[in-house]
Amino acid sequence: MRIKTGNLAIEAPIKETGAIKRRKGSKKLYVDFYYFGQRITRSTDLDDTPTNERKVRGFLNRITERIEEGTFKFAEAFPGASDQEKAHFTQKEGREYRPEPHQVLFGDYTKEWMKTIYPSFGSPTKRNDYREAIETRILPYFKNFTFYQLTGTTVFKFTESLVRLKGKDNGKQLSTARKVNLLIPFRAIWNDACDHYR
Repeated sequence: MRIKTGNLAIEAPIKETGAIKRRKGSKKLYVDFYYFGQRITRSTDLDDTPTNERKVRGFLNRITERIEEGTFKFAEAFPGASDQEKAHFTQKEGREYRPEPHQVLFGDYTKEWMKTIYPSFGSPTKRNDYREAIETRILPYFKNFTFYQLTGTTVFKFTESLVRLKGKDNGKQLSTARKVNLLIPFRAIWNDACDHYR
């Protein structure tokens, strides 16, 4: 920041807050600062060198500046933080946390869906059918996919991989009707996720 005094312009010292640390047993630099009264300690994945320390100090100074201006966004600054942490700080910032499709794992969302939405299905038969399809077919295949990776081609490959798992027809392709039935809970999860994250 420049301060003008008469004909002279001088650089005002940058306010430095937070600390740059190295944890015992690690060669990486960590940032350590407070946000909404909570201590934040995060690895930068940068080795402890003078050059990297200057980079991290610049990063911390920008964080401080944005916090003071009210423009700091925790979720953008720390994309690797947990969804709970991002949601917590985004709410504190007065915004709603809406991760992008490439940030939401199908498996993580489905586990939450099973706790919150699945129990609301009235019919025990429907609940049992959904649970079986999700636990034996859908989750094992899709759990590590992000919603961004779920395309028509991905779903087609899934349906083509569906075979009988036991009995005399073990290993044979499932019927088209059975494949369609397995996609019903998948579609329900997909639609609820689209609605939840807008």
